[in-house]
Amino acid sequence: MKRKLIYPGQSIGLRLTAAERTLLVEGILVLDRAYITRITDSPSDRHHVPFSLDELDELAGYVASEANHCKNKKKQKVLDAIYGKIQHLLETHSDDEEAVRSDALAEAAVTMIMASYTCRQGQYLALIHYCTKFNCQPPSEADMQRHFKVTPPSVHDMILMLEKRGLIERTPGMARSIRVLLPREQLPELK
Repeated sequence: MKRKLIYPGQSIGLRLTAAERTLLVEGILVLDRAYITRITDSPSDRHHVPFSLDELDELAGYVASEANHCKNKKKQKVLDAIYGKIQHLLETHSDDEEAVRSDALAEAAVTMIMASYTCRQGQYLALIHYCTKFNCQPPSEADMQRHFKVTPPSVHDMILMLEKRGLIERTPGMARSIRVLLPREQLPELK
């Protein structure tokens, strides 16, 4: 996921509803006074409350702790929603220039890998991934033959090609030992 670079200490806005603000101020006993002041002093017509990444990280800990110990399901649901908003901001922003640069390089590498296999090869990789995930074992060559409506030699040739390109690995002589070597986010959706 590509992160936006911000300056160290720069504030980003956490969007909070009036109910979420009230819950944070009144519901979390250990919340720092500076946070309470910022949440209550921020104009109610402006839904974004400014926090630095370090403050958001600390606030996330308070919210998660409160949500984990909360017995009221409605309150817990609101706290979980607030935590999700905070996590989203933490995952999409960074004040570390090196981390943002490495994210960009990783994204470029993913693009190169996805361009390194054909659409048909991608479908085989996706089928192997999903069968392994949902059936707890990779598909057999016969399963792939039925799914793609191709001949046994076509499936076998594809498996050899994927292995040769370093996209899968398998244990020789062992049935259903195919393993996709790419992370899920580098695979296409199965059609």
